[in-house]
Amino acid sequence: MLFPLPGRLPDSVTVRGRVLTRSSGPDAWLTAMPEDVMVHGVDGGSMLLGRQGVERVGLIRIATVTYRVQGGGLRLGDIRIDEWRVRLTPREDEDGLVFHARAVSRGGETREELLRPPRAVADDETALSILRSMLEKEAASRLDGLILLDGMLEARYTEEEAGIRRAREHGVIGIVKDPLIPAVEGDVLGILHAWWEQPWLVRLDGFHLARLHEKARFSVRLDNLREEKARLIAWLARDASLPGYPYPLIMADMHARISLHEADLARGRILIEHGSLPMGDPHGFLDTLRY
Repeated sequence: MLFPLPGRLPDSVTVRGRVLTRSSGPDAWLTAMPEDVMVHGVDGGSMLLGRQGVERVGLIRIATVTYRVQGGGLRLGDIRIDEWRVRLTPREDEDGLVFHARAVSRGGETREELLRPPRAVADDETALSILRSMLEKEAASRLDGLILLDGMLEARYTEEEAGIRRAREHGVIGIVKDPLIPAVEGDVLGILHAWWEQPWLVRLDGFHLARLHEKARFSVRLDNLREEKARLIAWLARDASLPGYPYPLIMADMHARISLHEADLARGRILIEHGSLPMGDPHGFLDTLRY
């Protein structure tokens, strides 16, 4: 959470060599009516389910929620959920730990990836999150219209680079809530939060920062933003459930989440499919699935 700075606020502030004044804050980009366009929110969730021998078993869910902006309103178009069951097989080589990932979708599509997280974070969770990130970018890059993806469009791992490059070329916009951005000088974000009660948009090196609603208690980072789309994104961020964050991404986050109950059910299905269902009282087994 970013808090206003104490004391008297300056009449101007310099952000990456650009001098901003109080009068350059709120602008007409907030007030124009949005155009007729398809809007997509894309987000992903993942969870490790357990082990089978040397393999790690996980679940990845990618949610795409589509709306149509029309006549000043937002109409639900489609909700698509893609689920992948993932098997991670770790092995050591001269460069460290490598994970062979085999993912199978609900529709029977199979893909295999070799994931090599950096030594400092080479574990099951990281390998699964890398694969989830790759699938998120692929899902977003198949869409047309205004495409909003939860997350930065900067690669943390080598395996993400190709997908991020394609997503940027396709016009996908990455959005991050309450970003930690060391590239911003000192307390500039605190000044901006205290300075402008209305929403603001600032362009920095390679990305934008914005407060998309006057009641938002956080800023967002926007990667690959075309500024002519800023007012539409702000218009989408008016919902009272989380002012300042685009509603399609709120809904995508909700559908991408994997609950503990869902994880238990998936774990049980995998046991059944591989003949690992324990003998004994079936009611006891159902209890382990937390029905």
